[in-house]
Amino acid sequence: GWLGSLFEGLDKDPETRRMIAAGVAAEMCVKLAEEGYSDFHFYTLNRADLVYAICRILGLREAAGAGEQG
Repeated sequence: GWLGSLFEGLDKDPETRRMIAAGVAAEMCVKLAEEGYSDFHFYTLNRADLVYAICRILGLREAAGAGEQG
């Protein structure tokens, strides 16, 4: 119920839904890390942007030079 209620009224607001989803997932990762889990696997389903947002929320950054094309 609590998860569904976070998304109530947002049927026409996909950006807010994405932000909420990323926040909830990041919070779950934090709780799992507090319990000793250190490795997480995400199924992106062609939505890598959400996983990138989750990683940013968790303070994870790309290595210097990663993703640069030369």
